[in-house]
Amino acid sequence: MVDRQLEDYLLAHGIEQLWGTQERILVYLTREANTSAIMASGRRNADRFHGELFAVYIRHDQLSERDERSLQAQIKEAQELGAQTAALDATTRLKP
Repeated sequence: MVDRQLEDYLLAHGIEQLWGTQERILVYLTREANTSAIMASGRRNADRFHGELFAVYIRHDQLSERDERSLQAQIKEAQELGAQTAALDATTRLKP
């Protein structure tokens, strides 16, 4: 509430907002995760703290076709919620 009042005051008086820090919320996407609930929570927290939302996942070539489709759907959902997405390269082999 106080943050919103401060923003309104600054805007009404033509004062530029210069915030030194910004919250960043990071969500890790996995083939087993309940992404919808996790992403929704991440979005709420990013909105609450006026922050950015990021979603990362591990890129590797050993995913089954089903898991790859699931991951792609999760990435799409994250992007639709306004998350910036990025892939990290796998450095270890996955266990079957």
